[in-house]
Amino acid sequence: MLKFLEFVAEGCHVPVVSIDRVEVDIEKEATRNEINKNLAAVTSQDFVNPYAGWVKVAKILSTYHITLPRITFKDADEGEEILAVHQFGYKWGADGHGPVGSPNDPEPAKYYLYFSYTSGEEGFYEIAATITDAEGLENLPSDDADKLPPEGQVIPPQH
Repeated sequence: MLKFLEFVAEGCHVPVVSIDRVEVDIEKEATRNEINKNLAAVTSQDFVNPYAGWVKVAKILSTYHITLPRITFKDADEGEEILAVHQFGYKWGADGHGPVGSPNDPEPAKYYLYFSYTSGEEGFYEIAATITDAEGLENLPSDDADKLPPEGQVIPPQH
């Protein structure tokens, strides 16, 4: 049996766990596709309530260093939540070039979590979740589709 120093001196490869952003960077399309594939797999079942689905989605996203806050759903039957996500958390303070950020002035998010839930006929909830960018949010089905004006019509400003 080799001593540890002899083992290292022979150049044997030791498996190392990487927590570098290179492995799970949300900026890469392949990573977002992997996240969405995992979200689709975990939300394919029916849930007792939307909170159970939120917890499952939070567990999947935590493996990619995305932390979801606790949430209270406004409607018991159906709804959707759109949440700006920041990988490795939202960062603020001084950077290496001098500017100082504030926690009250968040940086704009590039990606969002779209989470929707509907109550089925049997009392269980169907959940859907996906990570997308701002353009992708426009293509997702929305509960507000019936509230949108017809093509070309402008809603007057509300005071």
